[in-house]
Amino acid sequence: YNMSRSSKKISMIQFIDFELMLLRDYVNYVEEYFTSKAKELDVKFKNLQAIAEDDPSRDQLENYHQSCYEVMLDNLIDDNFYIEEFTQRFRYSLIIQTYSFAEKYLSKITDHFIKKKDAGKLNGNYLEKIEKLINPIDFKKCQHYYYMIYFTDLRNCIVHNEGVLYSDMKNTKRLEGIKKLKKLGLIDFKETKGLKRIRYEVIIDKKLFIDESIDKIECFLREIDELLQAQY
Repeated sequence: YNMSRSSKKISMIQFIDFELMLLRDYVNYVEEYFTSKAKELDVKFKNLQAIAEDDPSRDQLENYHQSCYEVMLDNLIDDNFYIEEFTQRFRYSLIIQTYSFAEKYLSKITDHFIKKKDAGKLNGNYLEKIEKLINPIDFKKCQHYYYMIYFTDLRNCIVHNEGVLYSDMKNTKRLEGIKKLKKLGLIDFKETKGLKRIRYEVIIDKKLFIDESIDKIECFLREIDELLQAQY
């Protein structure tokens, strides 16, 4: 990195645009597939509901407890369950992928400064490590600093707890961070009240959350890169 101040600016995220394009294209491609499947299913439900009450398909089949109509309805209900379940799993995987994307660049920046300053092993997350290596530096100045913290809490919840939280969990910071995302209207909870505690299952019911997260994390990485220009 022997570049003069007058030369082109140094950046640790020079390949970010191409990777972001691929990530966004991937999101749109798969989301469009799920949307089209959901629309197809909706048409099938409406066509089934339009069958007249006296249609032979509604008569109970011989040697069966169901009519042909009921069998078709059950099949559609099953298909609907799988579409909803697979959409959730896909969005969970996207959260993990988006975090890994950010982590790769934060790791690159951290490794650069560890090598530059000949530092040993450091504890903490990537931001904490960089703050220890460069003093003074305040990442809280970044517009989406706290969003990144909440997003990290969500990613950890998905990876370590399959998207499930409990009201009596020891890691209250993680629970509070994810609740902040809920307050922003970006995610939702499926609550199940037990005798002693509440079970929260994280529901990502909007593609908007994925889109906004990618946008905010991109902005966050660009802010960090700009903030560290004088230190590279």
